Amino acid sequence: MDLDSGADVNIMDEYQFKALVHRTSINPMLEKTNISLSTLQNKLQIKGEFHTIIRRKTRGVPARVIVIKGKMKSLPLLSRKTMVELGMLEIRPDGSLLTMNDLRMHESMVKSTNIADNEETSIKEIVNRHTNIFEGIGRIRDLKNDKDLYAKYNMKPGVVPVAQKPRPVAYYLQEPLKK
Repeated sequence: MDLDSGADVNIMDEYQFKALVHRTSINPMLEKTNISLSTLQNKLQIKGEFHTIIRRKTRGVPARVIVIKGKMKSLPLLSRKTMVELGMLEIRPDGSLLTMNDLRMHESMVKSTNIADNEETSIKEIVNRHTNIFEGIGRIRDLKNDKDLYAKYNMKPGVVPVAQKPRPVAYYLQEPLKK
């Protein structure tokens, strides 16, 4: 599978699914799905989804794979969420990625914390206790005045955010962008 940290779901095309069915002893069943996927240019036609275990050398995780109609020009895509669950991807607070060697060293140090039991915990206490989660990607900081910047977005209730893969800037726009 191709690793795609910008993908929200695991994806394969219908031809890759048929090949998988013929190559494996387990017979994955294609189920209906209500998910909607799109690229920057068009909406993808969904054939269905199936549930499986995606494995790496030392671990496997249950995962949902969306099957699209037609043919993709790539291998099946492994999503960011599945990569994190498999221990293949971790984003540092500064936004940089941990390498596989870094991840192996840090896997034993990862601790999980359950804060849902303590309803009296304030947001500031949570942020202070887990500062590594609230730094780096997604944080906007005014370095000149050394303070965080905040934005308010008006969105329709129930709308699901979409993560898109960053695209290169067109050559003719690079110079104006730098200015």
